[in-house]
Amino acid sequence: MINKIKAPQDNGTPSVLAYRISGEITKKRRKEVSADLKHAIDAHGSIRLLLVVEPYPDIVIGADGLYENLKFVMPHADAIERLAVVSSKLSENTYMAIFGLFSGIPTRHFSADNLNAAWQWATG
Repeated sequence: MINKIKAPQDNGTPSVLAYRISGEITKKRRKEVSADLKHAIDAHGSIRLLLVVEPYPDIVIGADGLYENLKFVMPHADAIERLAVVSSKLSENTYMAIFGLFSGIPTRHFSADNLNAAWQWATG
């Protein structure tokens, strides 16, 4: 499941979108989020993205699992200025670096206890 979240203390900008991933993302929901990204890109020219990935029982760890979870981002890679990913899995730091290299999106991983730093980086 993926749901849109708001910036803490409502200090976000319209061109920064944030989502919480807490389970498998259905094809239908992936299309909806992709359309949401496209709408924001059409309105602002480019966007910044923050994803909070919460652990769930069926999560696939590794590069393949990460790609599967972030597949909805790829069609919009050219218009994403930066991508912050917050998760409790330290191994995702490496996978995010690889994702950033292949997608061309400046990407940074933050541990779950550094959500505020992730917001600052995404909006900064």
